[in-house]
Amino acid sequence: MENLGKKIIDLVGGEDNINSVQHCATRLRFRLKDSASADTEGLKKLKDVITVVESGGQYQVVIGTNVADVHSDITKELGNKTPSDDDNKSSSGNIFGQFLDLVTQIFNPVLGVLSASGIIRGILALLVAINVVNQESGTYIILNAAGNAMFYFLPIFLGSTAAKRFKLDPMIGMTIGAALVFPALVNMVSGDSIYTLFSGTVFESAIQTEFLKIPVNLRNYTSSVIPVIIAVYFASKLNNFFQAKLPSAIRKIFSRVLVIAITVPVTFILIGPITTWASNLIGLLVNTLFEMSGTLTSAVLAGTWQIIVMFGLHWGILPITINNIAVQGYDYIYPVSSIAAYATAGAILAIYVKTKNKDLKELSFSSIIPILFSAITEPAIYGVTIPLKKPFITANIAAAVGGLILGIFDTRAYFMASGSFFGAGAYLEPDGTFGRGFWGLIIAWIVVIVLGFILTYFFGFDDSILEKSELAVSKNDEREEVITVGDGSKKTNLVSPIKGQVVPLSNVDDQVFSQEIMGKGFAIIPSDNQLLAPFDGVVSFVSNSGHAVGLTSNDGVEVLIHIGIDISNLDDIFSPQVQKDMVVKKGDLLVTFDLGQMKANSKQNIIPVVITNSDNYLDGLLTKNNQEITAMEEVYTILN
Repeated sequence: MENLGKKIIDLVGGEDNINSVQHCATRLRFRLKDSASADTEGLKKLKDVITVVESGGQYQVVIGTNVADVHSDITKELGNKTPSDDDNKSSSGNIFGQFLDLVTQIFNPVLGVLSASGIIRGILALLVAINVVNQESGTYIILNAAGNAMFYFLPIFLGSTAAKRFKLDPMIGMTIGAALVFPALVNMVSGDSIYTLFSGTVFESAIQTEFLKIPVNLRNYTSSVIPVIIAVYFASKLNNFFQAKLPSAIRKIFSRVLVIAITVPVTFILIGPITTWASNLIGLLVNTLFEMSGTLTSAVLAGTWQIIVMFGLHWGILPITINNIAVQGYDYIYPVSSIAAYATAGAILAIYVKTKNKDLKELSFSSIIPILFSAITEPAIYGVTIPLKKPFITANIAAAVGGLILGIFDTRAYFMASGSFFGAGAYLEPDGTFGRGFWGLIIAWIVVIVLGFILTYFFGFDDSILEKSELAVSKNDEREEVITVGDGSKKTNLVSPIKGQVVPLSNVDDQVFSQEIMGKGFAIIPSDNQLLAPFDGVVSFVSNSGHAVGLTSNDGVEVLIHIGIDISNLDDIFSPQVQKDMVVKKGDLLVTFDLGQMKANSKQNIIPVVITNSDNYLDGLLTKNNQEITAMEEVYTILN
């Protein structure tokens, strides 16, 4: 793919002809200075290029499902000259959706190592509590460094990821983060103040030092979250200003000098104290809610946690939990998420024990493993409990009961750790003892697993549910309904993934689809905002924006479902509910989207459904045309 990237750059007119390049599910979207300079016919002749389209001011090179790899190689070739996928996107759309997108991009790269570090800290805390390891020993000191390093220096790591999100050199972001935890300044926080400002008011501030005679109220920014993100955002705007104003001869060196030299003092003087006050306020509000009625708050949050996860809203809560630990020293939300995970584990275990369906038994076993070791529930809820409906409800009831127990015992997490058993050490008291909060967590874990199992076994599941569910069919009874026809060939009936009006692909205002360049199929003019899986299979890819999903059925049919035309720049209106390589069943939710925004901003309100490997089959027939249909209604037949 690397050679293909170089060839494409040359054929679109070289680096100097490229203003920007991004990609959607299937195509590279160039903005060229002069599209006439591009060798369109030469591009079409490349082995891995399907075709070339000019639309909406974009020069589009259609690649197919490997587009992300080609885009990655092209951006490597172009270096920092060309904007990435997030550039030029619409600022319209849901504000909370944009916030979730921001949080995801900043925190997602660090979560894996944060979780690993938390497990190390949790196990080490337990070993100290049972007197296996002494805190004065070299073993403890080294392992404690391994587990604590990322938490202590978190502003440095977030400085890097935030810089990438805000289109700033990550080294600048890391430098700003490092300044916030610079030892001399951290030590100065606990030193004597030189004077106090606003004495006797809520804004009373001890001043430890001055910068150019300006008072500086130093704070301890180790493990902090919000200050470095706001500081890096400020630095990115400052960098854009200097990049535009400085002469090119000195821009490369002095723009960095000025950005760092200005941002760091401004952060310590203004951004740091203001965001710290805001962080303290957020932590105070959340903890007040729990402390006013811990049992009720914990029960409600635990009982709805899997719904929060289902819609991806837990990303919005993540910064609050990390912030709580940084500013308050503890958090009530982590234990709630853990309880909800193990309630789902109890429900899944009941299904595994009770079902006689081989496929469902295998699916249940595979989905319970991530819960036990990592408290990851998405495979279980998307693959089993939501499709079966009642187990999802029983698990949430069990979780609510567990939340009550957490509230009664005032269970808190004192550092971020895995939500699984490996994170139990995070609930020990700060002095290393087994307090009531720790035992409350253990009791709640046991209760939710047992209660989730009992409720699901007796009230939430039996194999007769499978007759009404789109889940757990025998592999010999394919959901696509394979039927032998008169000439001995077979046909596979496909269903619509969404409610709307079915029309031929020729109605799509895009020649890649209308001329069946990517394959045969059909299209839907949607009247709903929920895209469902049309068969049992595996997710082969999900576009970065969420507007396109690729699926491969259990018998090898490859389908691309593309929401809207020329809409990939509006990624904030799509909410993918699946990930690449996830197993799905017919009727599973794939994507939700803002139908109104799609209609208003898409070149055409239509959803092409393309069989990308249609060359492997004899023919494809649209069995319903220009008709209003419901989701899961048969509309297309593939002749094998």
